[in-house]
Amino acid sequence: MESHPCVVRLRASRSILFLVRAWGLASLLALALLAPESSASSFTYPPVYQVEQRGDFVLLGNTLGWNCESPGPAPLVGTVGACGSATQDSSADIHWTLDGGMAFADTSVPPGSARSQAMLVLPPGASVTYARLYWSGTTSVYSRPGPSGLDWTATLSREGVFSTDLRANGGSEIFDPTPAGYSRYEATLDVTALVRQHGAGAYTLSGADALDFRDLDSPHPASAWWMVVFYQLESEPIRKLWLYTPYALTTFEATLTGIEIPPAHSAKLGVIAYQGNAFQGPDWLHVNGTPVSDAQNPEDDFFNSSHSTLGVVQSHDGDLPRLSGAPGSMSGLDLDVVDVTARFSTGDTSVEVATGSNSDNFDIVGFVLSVVGPQPPRAPVVTSPANGSVETSRTPVFTGTADPDNTVTVRYGTSTLCSAQAHSVTGAWMCQVSAPLMDGPKTVTAQAVDATGATSPRTPVDFTVDALVPAPVVSSPAEGSSIATVTPIFSGTTATSGTVTVRRGSTVLCSASSPGSSGWSCRTSMPLVQGPTVLTAQLRDTYGKAGPDTTFS
Repeated sequence: MESHPCVVRLRASRSILFLVRAWGLASLLALALLAPESSASSFTYPPVYQVEQRGDFVLLGNTLGWNCESPGPAPLVGTVGACGSATQDSSADIHWTLDGGMAFADTSVPPGSARSQAMLVLPPGASVTYARLYWSGTTSVYSRPGPSGLDWTATLSREGVFSTDLRANGGSEIFDPTPAGYSRYEATLDVTALVRQHGAGAYTLSGADALDFRDLDSPHPASAWWMVVFYQLESEPIRKLWLYTPYALTTFEATLTGIEIPPAHSAKLGVIAYQGNAFQGPDWLHVNGTPVSDAQNPEDDFFNSSHSTLGVVQSHDGDLPRLSGAPGSMSGLDLDVVDVTARFSTGDTSVEVATGSNSDNFDIVGFVLSVVGPQPPRAPVVTSPANGSVETSRTPVFTGTADPDNTVTVRYGTSTLCSAQAHSVTGAWMCQVSAPLMDGPKTVTAQAVDATGATSPRTPVDFTVDALVPAPVVSSPAEGSSIATVTPIFSGTTATSGTVTVRRGSTVLCSASSPGSSGWSCRTSMPLVQGPTVLTAQLRDTYGKAGPDTTFS
């Protein structure tokens, strides 16, 4: 479920005044004047998207500029050339571009040529359920009175595959009314259909509106983009996922609502920010009043231009430029996923987040919360009978797989047909129907139950019973024999229970019940005519279905 309301975001982080505006293309709601740094306010945010599914989320993105004075590591792939004369600030100095599969940044690259690439890496078999793109930049244009002053467009592409011009359907702006007069914006667009179509692989963003960083001495210039992708994968646990997208300055306090924290949970939080600088703290992130940190995001320098997941840097072959993900490497973009399990209690329905700094300036633009709780059993797989099959036995054998040690029960309506425990390692299970089924179409369900009593969804299976009634065996009189009586006794066996009828033509000579294993016999009540005689024996099962004739003479 997605909701992108057009709401004015008021945030204080600096001792100067800012104008902040959030908009949708259909309408402009308001402008607001912010308070100074000392008066941070708390706001409430509902999720803009939420879903419960087997799967998770992925963050990807890249910077469009390079800070030549960054204390972080150099690019792993990508060439940094001449940086110009104004490199003593803490922000981007030159623009990245791509050419012939190579990334380079120097003073020859104008802002209109800026582009970068990031890899979407998904687990094998995953399917995209939701994707949203965000791009941002510092400009000298403030789009008053409407969203026409800035170029709210960009291009998303994959070389040799597709190129799509995009126009944002929502976004935010921050205006600095000091003499520098810079505006920062973030634009956003739902790109689910596009990402579903093209799936995992490289995504290149270009055309984002931004200042010319070259020879600009200012702490403000930045340009970057990111994407959040939610995916579904049946082999993963059920997760509850929430996306929040504030646009807030450094000193920020908010309540994120709409969550549900189950017992025995684990939780992780994706955090996205612009303009964070490594080693310029202290700056911090608190969740429910407690500092958050890991190996890449120290407690006193959380917003540090890093890209990491649970303390492990994220850097993929195909990113251009390919940055290490370590602190200081992302030139003003933070894409981090941190463990926040201990920050929550069972039953929580909201989360308090707070950020701040004594010296760094950054913009908070996104949170993604992923929570795992106790898992119900998975729906069992039924491999036999197959959907749409015809079963010739009234007591078919059901086979399949389930979570190990689960008990699987097969039902026809409310009647239990059979049950079995899944193997402790392979999860294989098998059971045979004990009460025979009548002929005709059947819909049965298989459901698993774990040791706690939790039940899985039911797996339906449709098949048709068309029972095979075998021909009876006639053992006496023997085929081709001569008999000395005109009222002989006929005997034999059947593979299943029923009634055997012996005929000459259409005339019934005798019949007998057969329990199957112990055989049948009957004496003709009508004398036979001497000479060669051709007779038939037919079994009709206990459900009234007749089988083929056995002819003997």
